[in-house]
Amino acid sequence: MANLIDHIGAIHICVTDPKKSYIVGASDAANKEFQDSFGDFGPMPKEIRDKCTPEAHDVLVKAGMKRFVCENYNDILKVKGMPGCILADENGKEVTNQVTALMYEYHTGKISKEEVVGKVRDICLDMRVYQSQSRHTTGYDKKDNLQILGQLYELFQKKNVTNAVAACYEKGEELARQNGAGDRDDWLYYDADYYYAAEEMRGLIQQAISSVAGEWETDVPDFEELERNTLYTLDGKMDFNSVWNWRALNRYCGTISDFNEAPPEGFSFFFQEDKYQAQEGLSPLERQKGAIRIAFGNKIWEVDVPFNNSLVFGAVQEKFNAGELFRDYVGQGEADARLLSFLGKFHVFTSAYGHNMDW
Repeated sequence: MANLIDHIGAIHICVTDPKKSYIVGASDAANKEFQDSFGDFGPMPKEIRDKCTPEAHDVLVKAGMKRFVCENYNDILKVKGMPGCILADENGKEVTNQVTALMYEYHTGKISKEEVVGKVRDICLDMRVYQSQSRHTTGYDKKDNLQILGQLYELFQKKNVTNAVAACYEKGEELARQNGAGDRDDWLYYDADYYYAAEEMRGLIQQAISSVAGEWETDVPDFEELERNTLYTLDGKMDFNSVWNWRALNRYCGTISDFNEAPPEGFSFFFQEDKYQAQEGLSPLERQKGAIRIAFGNKIWEVDVPFNNSLVFGAVQEKFNAGELFRDYVGQGEADARLLSFLGKFHVFTSAYGHNMDW
């Protein structure tokens, strides 16, 4: 029979001090919660304490009791095999919610990246314990451990980028409110700071998971392969730009055409379909104008978007390339080449045009 003391997920009870008990392979946080669950039992009765060997202070040793195995123990111990998805049950849902909250708190500045990395490690350790206690794995099978780390990486990275985008749009909403926007989602906001925060966190997640893989003596997941073949594609893929673009398309007022190009550092882009919220006394074309606000380095530019939805006032123009508008505004030789290149990926349009687009 295998050494039960070393089984991942095995529970060790310290009979002299239950608060020294622990679960093999669990995170420090999970073990602290386990130890706290014992409450305060007071001192151990003398007649029991006198029967305990010195080792009983640290591991499961019950003096005066014989170890025995129940009749169906081998059936209980039998490993059933890993599920196709480790996140499909109630525990998986709890973990998903935990990771979502974790990444949101990070991207909204409530916790540090060091705290996130610590939680990433804890979640990996505790998922292996859960799968072992559920008899899906022994906890030492390399293939099973690789599956655990790979599927958790996909979850971490997806929640990383979706919450970075969510935080970006929350900041944009503040700008839109300041600009007089009502309840209409007729604006977009892109901020390179959130892009690079997500990229940095991506690297930290990979380092944390690689470290756990080393401790478990299993293979490191192929992170690029996981990202390429992920099933998390309903709202963009595993990168900031594609998730941002999905949100933009669902607001029906803009898009970016290239997800692979990184933005210039210090860049932000704000677009609002209606430049003027109070339209009394404006000409028909003035009333239709949109506005773009571009920040880069220590400069800020405000560029009009000359929408026109009627042939009465000339050629219909409901869609514009932000890079072309910016180049026309500042002049060909005045714009930073990298800024101009990235702006050229942005297209802005009226909500009427967006609702009639071919998706």
